[in-house]
Amino acid sequence: RKANPVTDIYCLDAIKKIFTYLPVAAKDGTNRKAREEMALAAFEAGVCINNSSVTIVHGMSRPIGALFHVPHGISNAMLIAECLSWALEGTYERFAQIARAIGCSQSADDKTAAESFIEALKELMKELEVPTLAQYGINYEEFKKVEVKSKEVKSKLDYLNHHLINNEFETEYQYNHEFYYWDLQNNLL
Repeated sequence: RKANPVTDIYCLDAIKKIFTYLPVAAKDGTNRKAREEMALAAFEAGVCINNSSVTIVHGMSRPIGALFHVPHGISNAMLIAECLSWALEGTYERFAQIARAIGCSQSADDKTAAESFIEALKELMKELEVPTLAQYGINYEEFKKVEVKSKEVKSKLDYLNHHLINNEFETEYQYNHEFYYWDLQNNLL
C-alpha cells in the first residue's frame, strides 16, 4: 500500500541479490563477494521496510519468536512461501514482476509468472534447509498458543489507536487462526 517507485527499485534489486547470493553465502560463509552482496541486499530491504512497511509474514512470525524463541529471520523463512501464496491473489502483477526480475519466469501471464515466483521461493527455502515448525521442535498443542499470544499483543496495541498499526494488525490477526491451522495440516508441521 505504501510502496512507491523508489522502494520498488530497492526491493527488486534486494530480491535479485538474495536469490543469487544467499545460497552462496549460506554454503560458504567465507565467500566475500556473496557476503558483500547480502549486506547490500539487507540495506536495500531495510530501505523498503522503513519506507513502505512489511508483509503479513512479519506479523505472523512475531508470536512464533515470542513463544518458541525462534529467531525472527528463521520464522519468516519458515512462513514466507505460505504467507505470500495466501497474498498472491489480487497482486499477481507485483509478484510477476519479481518472477521476471529473478529470471524464474518470462511468462506474459501475470498469474503464471507470480506462481513461478512462489515455487522459486519454496525451492530457495529447501536449498537453504529452512526447517518446518515441527523440525524446529514446535508441537501442535504448543503452537495453538500463537493465536492466544496474537490476541494479547493486539490488546496491548489497541491503546495506541494508530490507524495504520490497528488496521495492519487487525488484518494479520483476522487471518492468523485460519492460516496457521490450514497450514498445520499441509506444510508447516
